[in-house]
Amino acid sequence: MTESGQPKIKDLKEDQVRKPAWLDILPYFLPTLLIIVNMICSYQFNFFSIGIYFSFVVIPLIDSYMMPENHKNLKEKELIGFEKDDRFLLPLYSHLILEYIFLYTNLYYISQGVIGNSFSQFFGILSAQFSAGIVSGVIGHELIHKKPLRDKIFGTLFYSRFFYGHYFIQHVSSHHKMIATVHDASSGRLGEGFWPFFRRALTQGIEVVWDFEKNRLAKEKKSPYTFENRLFSFITGQTIYYLMILIIFGKKAFLFHVALASLSMFALEVVNYVEHYGLERKQDKNGNYESIQNKHSWNTPEYLTGIINFKLQRHSDHHSNVYKPYQILSSFEESPMMPCGNLLATTIAAFHPSDWSKLMDPLAKAYNANEKVSEEQKKIVEGLVLKHNIINAVLMTYLCFF
Repeated sequence: MTESGQPKIKDLKEDQVRKPAWLDILPYFLPTLLIIVNMICSYQFNFFSIGIYFSFVVIPLIDSYMMPENHKNLKEKELIGFEKDDRFLLPLYSHLILEYIFLYTNLYYISQGVIGNSFSQFFGILSAQFSAGIVSGVIGHELIHKKPLRDKIFGTLFYSRFFYGHYFIQHVSSHHKMIATVHDASSGRLGEGFWPFFRRALTQGIEVVWDFEKNRLAKEKKSPYTFENRLFSFITGQTIYYLMILIIFGKKAFLFHVALASLSMFALEVVNYVEHYGLERKQDKNGNYESIQNKHSWNTPEYLTGIINFKLQRHSDHHSNVYKPYQILSSFEESPMMPCGNLLATTIAAFHPSDWSKLMDPLAKAYNANEKVSEEQKKIVEGLVLKHNIINAVLMTYLCFF
């Protein structure tokens, strides 16, 4: 590994490097296409559920039963060419810009009484905005890991929309060092249900940032009770933002944004929970943890979900190589594989904790012990995944269309 966290790649001559064609980049515009469809269906046809339905029914079912698993990695000559091509930023910013336009258009229409006048319509437009924001959350995560300050700012601004501006510090400075340990606010522990984890993540995440900022300022012999403490800066900026929403758009739009912020907090933490659940880094006799490897995060091999989530499901490689851009993340045989996609996993974890425990606890214990999962357990897992795919499809179809 290099000092930057990148794997070493041998030097190749320029004519040996394959640069990406537009056909390599275009698939990552799929989230942008989906948000355009989402906006058209919402405003033109008053149908607000298309985004949620695609996210939690159509795409998971296609990935589970129609598409092959995607473990394909780029070749060495492609890694170099793809890594530094800024065109891969275009799908990120195109979706993020459209999602912001969608949000403030909704806030304006709500303030003018055009939409959101009934509970069902208010909830419908909230679900449409939430489904668009799920992808923006992934994009925000990608941006805060970029080296340019511009990208870090835009990523942090997204998280600030739901009082998570401090997430940049907690995620980069703590989570990436403490992953799969009891010291990490963003790692779900074996046997810990999602809702207890959610309460812990909210408070522990702020505590981590407070300690980080206090220690940083102490080295400069400064008090933590100043605006040089970025935690205070984030809280102040976010409070001003919400006051502006209230003043400009009114109470109903303000409540809409608060509800969206609450859902966004939930979405972020449930994804953190399922991505790291139950995996544990070993300690030596002195209490030192083993180095972060490709076996300390859950991965999923879905094709379409991988495009929509900008390869975030190759999470082990992301943690092993923190500066790797999404387009060159790799899949490894030793990486733990979740038996279902992230979207289905989040619904099981949050709303069916007993089934989540049956699904994941035996797998986590096996991976931690470097053991194989029994054939009997594999059948149990397949049955649970099929059961929840059916439950999700039936329930979401009813909610979205009836």
